[in-house]
Amino acid sequence: YVLNFDGVVFNCEQETLLTAFKTGEKMWPELFSQAQDITVTEGGTRRLWMNVDAVSEEAIASNRDMPLWLFAKLRQVRATMKSEVDAVVITRLLIEEALAGMRSKERTTGYRPLTAGELNENLDSDYLKILQIKYKANPIKVTALYNKMLDEWKYDDVKDYVSNFKPYTGVTDVIRSKVQSDPQFAQNVYIVSERRTDDIRPVLRISNLSIEHSHVLGRDPDDFFQGDIADDIVNISEQNPDSEVIYVDGNAETLMKLHQDDRFKNIDLKFASWGHSTPSLESKLLRDTDIQTLSPLQLKGFLQGEALPERLGDKSVIETIPAELLGLDSEE
Repeated sequence: YVLNFDGVVFNCEQETLLTAFKTGEKMWPELFSQAQDITVTEGGTRRLWMNVDAVSEEAIASNRDMPLWLFAKLRQVRATMKSEVDAVVITRLLIEEALAGMRSKERTTGYRPLTAGELNENLDSDYLKILQIKYKANPIKVTALYNKMLDEWKYDDVKDYVSNFKPYTGVTDVIRSKVQSDPQFAQNVYIVSERRTDDIRPVLRISNLSIEHSHVLGRDPDDFFQGDIADDIVNISEQNPDSEVIYVDGNAETLMKLHQDDRFKNIDLKFASWGHSTPSLESKLLRDTDIQTLSPLQLKGFLQGEALPERLGDKSVIETIPAELLGLDSEE
């Protein structure tokens, strides 16, 4: 079993958004300081989105100066962020959009901030590259600063850092139980990530997920670009030639790319329905591929050795997922 850390085992949204804001504060302090003066309406944030859990509010209040309207709206476009750089430039975009709308109101020009739906449909890789150029956001320098913010956070208070990674409890509980009780399972489970390995090991350790050291694969500390999980998964497959390799990811775009990769012909791809994907990409995956969709309940049973239905091609047949199983609010 090969599981993606972000979006399958843990929800890293809170850490990503808070660190992106802190990075932006360092890069553009004057602009980001104005975010505090923007209201919910001016930011284009729906009040329904403000219903975040108490942990999120506490984290924002105690660790960062990030306004709740911005955090709430960024959550709605989390699926468009493929890298740390994306998270930083999208955070700046939302602040600029809100400020432009405020100026427009004063001049009665009718401009409004982009909606979350518009952002999800249009923030593709080309648009994000344009934003990098516009903001003079050198990817290596932005990633280095983002990593510096993470390293300082881990050094200052590693438990607080880890608390911003929310486990999908229905998944983490069964992994923890199986690793402790079944030595064979412990030999067969891997965690892969586009993040630095040093950033995810403390989360696994403090969460009591005793995954073998060599089975946790992410970026090297000095790698400033997103890790190539495709190579890692292929290497795992080559190291286990007599075993079926099953890869579970919550990002529809990633899975569709892997589906087109000839190296993945003998690797069974599964889509985690609770991960980070835009509605349009999720629909495209369901329409254009034979990749099976899993609910947390189904993954839990699967890891425990239960058989899966042959194919779930329609989200309508996926069972209702209790919010408490995911460790999420019912709104999520």
